[in-house]
Amino acid sequence: MKKGINIKYRIFNVIGKLKIKESQELVTMIKGFGGIFWRTKNLDVVKKWYSEVLKIEIDNWNGTVVKPQLGNETIFSFFAENDSYFPTEQQVMLNFQVHNLNETIKH
Repeated sequence: MKKGINIKYRIFNVIGKLKIKESQELVTMIKGFGGIFWRTKNLDVVKKWYSEVLKIEIDNWNGTVVKPQLGNETIFSFFAENDSYFPTEQQVMLNFQVHNLNETIKH
């Protein structure tokens, strides 16, 4: 279920809250995490540990979708250490859900 959407923008590291003015109110640009991803040297052992210890069932695509609220989902996923899905010099990738992607990219 790995989605093939190729977004050419890498959303920035965020410390604190970014805000935009919308309908005379300040709203946080970040709605939530779109996914949490990290690399591992031993994919099968890590998947087994998360399944047995935390009861998070990892699907065949090495991840699972966590749905804490209606309309808001977070993907929890592992990648092999040499997977090219995100830069190999990075061990962790955080994706943010935003209200307005174009406005967020401007910042």
